[in-house]
Amino acid sequence: MKNIIKTVIGFALAGSLFSCAKDEIEVLKNLDTSWEVDKSIRDKDLRNRFGLDPRYNYALSEVNEFDFSMLHLGDFQITGERTNEFEVKILNPLDKDLTVTLNYDAAMFEKVKEKYSDYELGAENVVKIAEKQKVIPRGETSVKFRLAVDNDSRFGKSVVVPFSFTTNDDSIKLLEGRTHFLAKVFKKEITYNYPNRINKFLILSNQSLFPPRASLNIEASDVVSQPIEFSVERADGKGLPNLAPEGVEGQLPAPINMEGEQAGVFGLTLDVNSIEEGSVSQLPLQIVATMNGQRYVLPNTITLVIDTSVPADENVVAGKKEKGKAIDKEGLVFTGTLFPEFYDENIFDGQYKFGVPISGDATMEITLPSAKTIGSLKFTIPTPLYAARFQGGDVYAVDNQGEEVMLGSVDFSKEEGNSLIALLKVPVHTQKLLIKNIQKSGGNWIELSEIDLYEE
Repeated sequence: MKNIIKTVIGFALAGSLFSCAKDEIEVLKNLDTSWEVDKSIRDKDLRNRFGLDPRYNYALSEVNEFDFSMLHLGDFQITGERTNEFEVKILNPLDKDLTVTLNYDAAMFEKVKEKYSDYELGAENVVKIAEKQKVIPRGETSVKFRLAVDNDSRFGKSVVVPFSFTTNDDSIKLLEGRTHFLAKVFKKEITYNYPNRINKFLILSNQSLFPPRASLNIEASDVVSQPIEFSVERADGKGLPNLAPEGVEGQLPAPINMEGEQAGVFGLTLDVNSIEEGSVSQLPLQIVATMNGQRYVLPNTITLVIDTSVPADENVVAGKKEKGKAIDKEGLVFTGTLFPEFYDENIFDGQYKFGVPISGDATMEITLPSAKTIGSLKFTIPTPLYAARFQGGDVYAVDNQGEEVMLGSVDFSKEEGNSLIALLKVPVHTQKLLIKNIQKSGGNWIELSEIDLYEE
């Protein structure tokens, strides 16, 4: 009995003690979100990577090679400055300033010239360094030197310009292979990427729905920091079969200035009055660069294939994958005869799992906030399906005169799965689409959960 009493008293005392201790516990939250990896971890990482003796402080550079391209294009005099930064680090901060000095080091090239067999030793003045002596302030661990090379389009060789650094403190160890940088300076032709062939499908009977427009994208390998214009011209096209009639290129777009720009887009509006329906013709084009009154024709021509072989009322087919970029559903309006307690906006609400019963004897209308060039439509069938399966219909577009123009009939009767895709062989530019003469598997109602439109 006593043992039992002692045990009870013991637990009571222990509980009291723990209760007191619990009352004295204070939990502090660290609300500082500006934390970063501890510097000692970063230093340890450098030591591990470069095999450094932890007893010493070291000065080193992690990046030791820089590329400086001398840009050229035709006979243009391309100017500008190529820049980079060379950083020198010490592993541990000092309680005094540390002076770091850069020195041109021709002897360094002798050590590395086998690796750079296509290069020769470059003169010191090829690379401009405004300050060759800088200070790592007390308590800091790095300093950066700005390197610059003036572009010279006539520069015709490849050189390596070597520099090494020293410090004014002998206690700072220098790691072999990490006390220099090599500036590689070489000639580089600017290249431009653009398509050499563009296929433009057109239906000539309605230029409102099928505007004869095409775009041509151009992208530069390097940016030029002075005025340089690019324009599109009709090329010779000698020997090109099915050459498009003169004047088809229409009024060519205004030149684009690519000073400081990497890319540009030309918008072409064709004059198709001399093109016959059902024909395929080829329009040769070239891009011309202009700088300071000089012209340079880019080396590759572009063939714009104008294909009008698609019949106006056979423009819609069932497909396996949508074509174009998804159109934002904000502002889209669906009109159709729906089962009671369902709403037109349900067809664009992003709820792909829930079906919307639609009368199969009515017309479906899709209205956009503004006209878009539509390349495809996707109809999603819900699972489970409680009504008839949608199997296609006649697709119409409304032109800018308000006329309903039939684009063709799409047949989904042999398509499986939940996504039914209608592809437009020739994209249509419209603000309103209609689906008439709806085909279905049976019954009076079809069921869709969502309709998506895709723009080209």
